[in-house]
Amino acid sequence: MKKIILLIALAILLPVSQVAALTVSPARIELSAEPGSNVSDKFLAVNEQSSAQTYYLSVENFTSQGEGGTPAFVAEKQGLAAWTETPKEIVIQSGQETNIPFNINIPAGTEDGGYFAAIFLNTSPPATEGENQVSVGAKIGVLVFLRVGNDIKEDAGIISFKTASDKKFFDSLPISFVHRFRNSGGDRIKPQGEIRVTNIFGSKTINIDANPQQGNILPGSIRKYEVKWGEADSSSKSFWNSAKYQFKHWACGRYTATLVLTYGAANQAASSQMTLWIIPWLLLSLIVAALLILIVGGGLLLKRYNAWVIKQARASLR
Repeated sequence: MKKIILLIALAILLPVSQVAALTVSPARIELSAEPGSNVSDKFLAVNEQSSAQTYYLSVENFTSQGEGGTPAFVAEKQGLAAWTETPKEIVIQSGQETNIPFNINIPAGTEDGGYFAAIFLNTSPPATEGENQVSVGAKIGVLVFLRVGNDIKEDAGIISFKTASDKKFFDSLPISFVHRFRNSGGDRIKPQGEIRVTNIFGSKTINIDANPQQGNILPGSIRKYEVKWGEADSSSKSFWNSAKYQFKHWACGRYTATLVLTYGAANQAASSQMTLWIIPWLLLSLIVAALLILIVGGGLLLKRYNAWVIKQARASLR
């Protein structure tokens, strides 16, 4: 039985990955090459432990898992994992910074497209054939995105654009938008753009980054992005606090949210639109109540004033 790695840590969206006092940077490397060529690069590893440590290197391909952008690693040696050469092991002294080189040999005749792998540093040695033991280890990875050739089909588009709750009527901010994007092309894409919110008069209310984490979509997969308009209310949910929040973060009426994205090497465009309503009924009820008090109170005062005027007029005629 192969060794079971009990702890895996991999940071994809951050510029640095860290586990067990080992830091690697960057966490993601993007390369381009032609079929039949060779490309080399390196990444930095820092041992922050109090003693020297031996790390064992391995390479695994990865694909997309689910719609959250989480990679699923494949141990089979083919594709980019088979083309990538790294040191088998490396010793890093305490506090030492070490550049770890790697080399990629792309076979001639390789189909144009995107290829994806992770280079792992493991605290446990690799399993040998027929090994029957279980060991505890930790590993950290650097993602490698390789684009081979230029004749790559780009085919993608928006699947859906809606609010996270799938509602169109709200009483206040914040409102979360969710859009799902499919990549049917041959390489990863990174949609760029914004959600433009306009009011009933067509005036701009806010522009929201539609992909703030710069998340990629691998070929043949769908990714879901969620972004928020407004800030969450951290105070208690009492009537008065809620009304105060609605006043401070004023939004009322019909709004149009337009998702505008570009993707791929040719900056192809995709867009979608939806309409929603915000009715801050707590605040509006206070405003209506205040108006009623003013109207009723003003009417009573006017009635008393008129009675006083009439009384004074009668008194002057006597």
